[in-house]
Amino acid sequence: VEKGSIRFDDGDSLVIHWPGRKTPETVRILGIDTPEVQHLEHDIPYAQPFGREAAGFLRGCIAVADKVELVRARERDPFGRTLGYVYLDGKNYSVLAVRARLAVETVTHYGDNGLPKPASEVLAAAKDAGPTPFEAPYRYRRRMREVTKWMKAQGVYPASVEEPGK
Repeated sequence: VEKGSIRFDDGDSLVIHWPGRKTPETVRILGIDTPEVQHLEHDIPYAQPFGREAAGFLRGCIAVADKVELVRARERDPFGRTLGYVYLDGKNYSVLAVRARLAVETVTHYGDNGLPKPASEVLAAAKDAGPTPFEAPYRYRRRMREVTKWMKAQGVYPASVEEPGK
């Protein structure tokens, strides 16, 4: 993958604009779930603690890598996104994120997606990394759905994304 063709959203997904292809490919990185960034369209009105750090970690890891590779699973997720592992200079990004304690592993819940070797690497990294300093992202998303429901009913749901540092 050419680094210049990659656009970032959060710490566990990216968008690739392939040359000669009209539609970009959205990739959900396998094996991990990172804290959420603000996504008003997905009922996440506030960034989760460590969400921006996880997103920055992915950006930084890709920025310093000489070679970016994508290994796709056979199936897509329910949202039509490509599922795959991202390798940076031969290193499994999911393992790097877990070791940095900026991601929780999801292999236990979703299985290996037909890619047992990288999945087992993620499980080993999670065992060694210990607990993360943030709430499990799935729990945060569930809680934010309730917050969003209340905010929309009160007419106080944000109209635009908050800018960091403002």
